[in-house]
This record gives sequence, structure tokens and C-alpha cells, in this order.
Amino acid sequence: MKKKCLFSLLTSSHIIGFKVFCKSLLHNNPWLKETKVDFLIIPVDLSPEEMAQCEGLYPYIKWKKKDSIPRPFKEEEAKIGECAFHKLAAFSIYEYDLVISIDCSDMVIIKPIGELFSFNPDIGMVQGWTPVAKWQQYNGGLVLLNKKYRNPQIYNELRNEKPTRLHDQDILNNKFKNKITKLPTYFNFSKRMIDCPEAKESEAKIIHFVGEKPWEEYNNKEKYGNIEERWHEYNK
Repeated sequence: MKKKCLFSLLTSSHIIGFKVFCKSLLHNNPWLKETKVDFLIIPVDLSPEEMAQCEGLYPYIKWKKKDSIPRPFKEEEAKIGECAFHKLAAFSIYEYDLVISIDCSDMVIIKPIGELFSFNPDIGMVQGWTPVAKWQQYNGGLVLLNKKYRNPQIYNELRNEKPTRLHDQDILNNKFKNKITKLPTYFNFSKRMIDCPEAKESEAKIIHFVGEKPWEEYNNKEKYGNIEERWHEYNK
């Protein structure tokens, strides 16, 4: 049997999102407990108490140590800075046949996703969409990685790339151009896709709250009221 795992990183400010992610994930995919799928997480700034709290939300968490950053990010160099850099650590996980890198702090799982664990591309991602740019580069919120590109050489190349605004997402789109397998949109349905005529919210399995989060107050929040309700269903 192939050995598979989830991978992500987590900050103290987003534990509320992680709670919803785990609750929705296990509610719609109870088989994950039975098959003991590991969840490797980099605790960016979590205290020991917060780590213990997270371990109560998912039964098979394995904490992954942060790698050193080649040089500090300047404020203008990367939109997400250190966190974006650490997402590249998915390429440093070698003991699993399949690694699913997923943004565990701002996603909600609303349907079974067993299909995701059966895909076999070398690297798979969902194409991003915004109201202005329309269909654009692949979104880094979910990255499916089989073994081909997970090795020390490629990881070292990725971690030494020049910082960019979206960093990990830009790096993956540039490095693996024409090599990425396009995954179905329903595995990373951005909240902004409610305005996309080609994407159907009714088919979404994973909703990604890019930008402002459901627990935050922001301008134009009422526009996303219905889709944010999918998140609030599990924040009870």
C-alpha cells in the first residue's frame, strides 16, 4: 500500500481556521482516522500549548521542523514572506509516496475527497481565477506531489529562488511550467469563483478562502456571506 500524507504549516493567528479545517475534513472523510493518514505540519510560531491543542483536532499530526531561510525576506519581496517559503518544504518530504500540500488554515472540506488521494500526476494543482485576471496561474493552496520532484536537489533549487510577490506559487508555476497536471476546480474552489461562470460552487469539495478570512471583518463581506456560511457550519 502506498504511503500518503498531508502537509501544511500553521501560525498562531490561524488556529481558528485549522479547527474548522480538521472538523470538516474528518466529518466528510472519516476513513482518514481508520487508515491513519499522517498530517505533517510546520509550527511557524506555535507555543507548546497551541501544538497540544492542535494534536487534539487531528489524531496523526507529525510536527516538521522549520528549515533555515537562505536570507531574510525584505518587506516588499514577498506577500506572505516566511510562510510562503516554508510551503516549499513539501519537496523535502521523502518518506511518503504521495504528499498533498494543502492550506489548512483557510480551507473548508465540504464533501468526501478520497478521489484526491488516488490521483497519480508528478505534480498536480488547480488553476486559479480572479474577476480581473480570469483564469491565471495555478494556485498554490493545494499541490499534489508524487515522488518524481521530491528530492534534495530540486528542494535546494526551489528554496534558493529569488523572492517574488506570491513566492511559492510563482516559483512552482515557473519551475514546473508545462509539467503541472490540471486538477479539477472543485478541489480548490476559491471564494472569488462565485463570479466565475465556468465554475460551479455546487460541485466544490474544498472551498479556499483566499484573501480575507471568514472570521475577519472586511469591506464587501456581505458579497461572500453565503459561501462563508459553509465555513461557519463547522465553526460551532
